[in-house]
Amino acid sequence: MMALQSSNLKPIRSLPQVNAPERHVSQAEYRYAFNYCTFNYSMSFWRWKEWETALDWMALNGVTTSLAMVGMEQVWYNTLQRLECTQKEIDDFIPGPSYTAWWLMGNCPHFIMTAGKNT
Repeated sequence: MMALQSSNLKPIRSLPQVNAPERHVSQAEYRYAFNYCTFNYSMSFWRWKEWETALDWMALNGVTTSLAMVGMEQVWYNTLQRLECTQKEIDDFIPGPSYTAWWLMGNCPHFIMTAGKNT
């Protein structure tokens, strides 16, 4: 069995013989993985090993659509610069990676830690 947090996969010694073609069709047009909270609370700090496991898990489970917010803070940063916001205004507006979900849902109070990458 393979799961996102752990697995008990062992090397396969031999593959089973396939006697007839098999086809499995999902009733859903899109098979979606993740949500903003999942993406932010843990995935913000993943390294390649965790991403590789997640990609394998999605492929094995027929996921066709995945939330991918990677780089979103940079889009906001560039937009706010073009709107001529000051560096302090930008730093105060964009939260740290663990808080992006709350920020996008409008639940991020001003006192929560900001990204601070450019201060």
